[in-house]
Amino acid sequence: SFETDTIVHGKYLAFEVKGDSMDDGSRGSFEEGDRILVRELDKIHWTEGLRYKDYPFWVVVFDSSVLIKQIINQDINKGIVTFHSLNKSPEYSDFTLDIDRIRGLYYVLQKKPKIVKF
Repeated sequence: SFETDTIVHGKYLAFEVKGDSMDDGSRGSFEEGDRILVRELDKIHWTEGLRYKDYPFWVVVFDSSVLIKQIINQDINKGIVTFHSLNKSPEYSDFTLDIDRIRGLYYVLQKKPKIVKF
């Protein structure tokens, strides 16, 4: 469960992070096993300009992929969004997606670190 100060109308989901593409070893990164609370951004708002400076981390659904990434740019005129991984490994290089290929966008509201048992 997640606690929040305010609830805005919309669709909320929780995801468990898999993999290490968003783990750079910093406190703000996402480790495998972390759980995140996200809110769906309705598709009608995608072309108005994503508020990626207010909400830098997003779950993006496209093709058969569901990824957590940082949005670093949006070209509204071309309809292209640029995604970034925190992990500096070359296999996780930045990539762009045409907005028409995206099936879902969810901005991250909260992160719960994985439970470590000693």
